[in-house]
Amino acid sequence: MTARTKRILQLAELEADDNKKKSKPKTAVCDQFAIFENNEEADNSQNLAKNVSDPISCIETPLDNSEIENTISDPNPATNSFVLKRKSTVSFLFEKKHKKTFCTFCDSEIDSKHFARHLERNHKNKKEIIELSKLKKSDPERKKLLSLIRNEGNLEAGVRGHIIPKRRVLGQEADEDTYIVCTYCKSYLKKKYLCRHVKRCFANTETDSGRSHAVIDSFIYSACQKKYGKILNSMNLKKEVLSKMRGDKVAKEIMNDILIISWGDDLLKKTPISRNKYHLTAKMRRCANFVINMRTIDPKYKDMLSCLKPEAFDDVIEATKKMSRYDPETRTFRSGSTALQFGAYLKQIADLTMKIILRKKVLIPVGDVEICLKDLKRFKNLIETQWTTELGSLAMKDINNRTANKPKLLPLTEDIIKLKQLLDKSAEEAYVELKRKKTMEDYRVLVETTLVSTILHNRKRVGDIQYLEIESYEKQYKNDVTNNQDEFLKSLTETEKILTQHYKKINSCGKGSRTVSVLIPKETLKYYDMILSIRKTMNWFSEKNIYFFTYPKSQRWIDGTAVIRKYANKCGAKQPHLITSSRLRKHIATVTQLLALKNNEIDQLAKFMGHTPRTHEQFYKLPQDIYLTAKISKLLQMMEKGNAADFKNKSLDEIDININAELSEVETDEEDVQKESSVDCEVHSKQDKETDVTVNTVKNISGLSEDCQAIKKKKTIKDISTKVKSTKGLRKRWNESEKKLVKKAFAKNINNRVFPKKELIIKFINQHSELFGEDDYVRIRTLVVNEYNTK
Repeated sequence: MTARTKRILQLAELEADDNKKKSKPKTAVCDQFAIFENNEEADNSQNLAKNVSDPISCIETPLDNSEIENTISDPNPATNSFVLKRKSTVSFLFEKKHKKTFCTFCDSEIDSKHFARHLERNHKNKKEIIELSKLKKSDPERKKLLSLIRNEGNLEAGVRGHIIPKRRVLGQEADEDTYIVCTYCKSYLKKKYLCRHVKRCFANTETDSGRSHAVIDSFIYSACQKKYGKILNSMNLKKEVLSKMRGDKVAKEIMNDILIISWGDDLLKKTPISRNKYHLTAKMRRCANFVINMRTIDPKYKDMLSCLKPEAFDDVIEATKKMSRYDPETRTFRSGSTALQFGAYLKQIADLTMKIILRKKVLIPVGDVEICLKDLKRFKNLIETQWTTELGSLAMKDINNRTANKPKLLPLTEDIIKLKQLLDKSAEEAYVELKRKKTMEDYRVLVETTLVSTILHNRKRVGDIQYLEIESYEKQYKNDVTNNQDEFLKSLTETEKILTQHYKKINSCGKGSRTVSVLIPKETLKYYDMILSIRKTMNWFSEKNIYFFTYPKSQRWIDGTAVIRKYANKCGAKQPHLITSSRLRKHIATVTQLLALKNNEIDQLAKFMGHTPRTHEQFYKLPQDIYLTAKISKLLQMMEKGNAADFKNKSLDEIDININAELSEVETDEEDVQKESSVDCEVHSKQDKETDVTVNTVKNISGLSEDCQAIKKKKTIKDISTKVKSTKGLRKRWNESEKKLVKKAFAKNINNRVFPKKELIIKFINQHSELFGEDDYVRIRTLVVNEYNTK
């Protein structure tokens, strides 16, 4: 009997004596236990404890009196013992319940404390049990081997949906969202503790100290235990794409859906270049998000196959709107490209599902094959006929509106110069330091500045340069093709011949597997040589890394976009956000509009830029506002005058229009008006009686007739309906009455500094024909402009 049990009995006896003295019922409470008069009442409880004299019957655990009512009977005359009673809500605290373990050999549920004995009695002929029996019970290796055998059985149970964690929490159910399996020891642990466990797991024999992918590896391992696990193991997708995903609920949804995995494997077959495999991850995650959104609409959608039914089309549209963040009030999308592209994804998955069913691959559970095929065909037909109406058309218009309203900004020339100066300075300093002493920090600076300088000089896409392979560079560096092209060199000018010696040309694989050319200046070529020599001499790089621009101890290439952003912010540019590879490409394509390039020259430029001439004209040649206004306005004025035949067979540069009489049609062209108004045209003349008239806005020009009666001139004009032309001759003088009349009529234009419309001036002249004639058109216009310029 333990000391605590003895103490309980003593307190119970004392409490019972006190109760007898006070004539109370023979019931006493002792700390955390209640004493009953007989065994019969204790036997009626839901769970009876063992004899108090048995120390196993009482668990040494602090109990809450508000929740627990334990009873001890009076001494039994025969056994001289007491009986405990406790509430049913906490019955597990008094009788120790052992965790169950599934046997991997017989698939039976065994108490964990008896598991080793079960193996030795029932499976002693198994290879693992024979090894286990050779070890002493105190041997740590025996405990490890026993844990592995136990975890194997629990893993099989976990695949069926019954998860037995390594460490359980009483009162909490273990589910697959909270507990995931360790790929080494096969035990179930909480997701947030898995990475910590993997580092010290006794079954982990890997020595690689790189970045841990324990969670995503656990998802993949669990998926491989399912019925399609053999097919998943044979896919290249597992190693090249799935293993590099972020371990979250979206990735887990992908692992549980064989259709999404099969679709990703089909896309991988069309993607030979390893760097493009990262785009597959985004597409597969988008499909997994779609299934999750479908499940929020209706829980019946368990996987992608359940969504590919014609009756689910409305829910498919609703889920896609959620993914693309559709706003029903403004009818706009935050991600219009998702709504535009996802219809094509669904058609591809529907085609893939039909192929799997027709080839009779046991991947997806289908009932009636014919009904399933009909549903898939009808669903695909709905996508083809109704997707544009429901989402595609609206998404495309929204994208076009955003593109039209987005300002087309190009990087400032002074910002590009600042960036170039910083790159040259940093590269030269790092180059000098590396010649003196080779350090990783200086190498990082040199390789970054060399990458950005090459992109900046060639106006290339980031991917055209950053994916350059070291083997490809070495081969092209040794083979100088310019030595074998003497005939072409003879046709070049002296300047062009010098440039061929100043640059080194190499080829790189660009977008769409196109071959793009990269020109490296001589001053930059020495940096390439230094990078190449360090790659060969220093033991900083992995043999698996095939890229020229890379960091030490890295398996990937350098992200050119991030490096450009880094140095653009560092150089002190006014608008560093405008310095991107795409805007630099548009910058050179736009500037070439100032040159009269021939068609073959445009073809050469487009080929160097890595796209077709049509793409060059449509997407890269931005119509700059000044260029568009200056050139196209010639054509518009020519059409308005009706004299297009006078400029037959002439280009816009050859057309010269006399714009002295047409300045009023171009509201922004006020400089010519100011030049004309600079001449002093005011000379004193005979003045009539002044009239004091002031108005703020011109509401009705005909209401000014009273002021006109005070001024009498011998000028009449019936109608000015044709184009007014300025006359050269003696300038007419303004008198005060005429000035006040014009100021009153055009007060709104003067106050708001708005150029007067031609139609407004003609109407004013027609209404006051006795004062103003055809010759006064330019005078009135000039007076109004002078008034608000001198204001």
